Amino acid sequence: MANLQIAQEPAADALLSTDPFALLTGMLLDQQVTICLTTV
Repeated sequence: MANLQIAQEPAADALLSTDPFALLTGMLLDQQVTICLTTV
């Protein structure tokens, strides 16, 4: 995976570079995507 430098924090950049779920979650939160939860 590429070495990302987007968080301006070395520890955060390391996590985002190695953990795809962390990257996806961070991108969703950054874009303020609403997460719809449904209950049955």
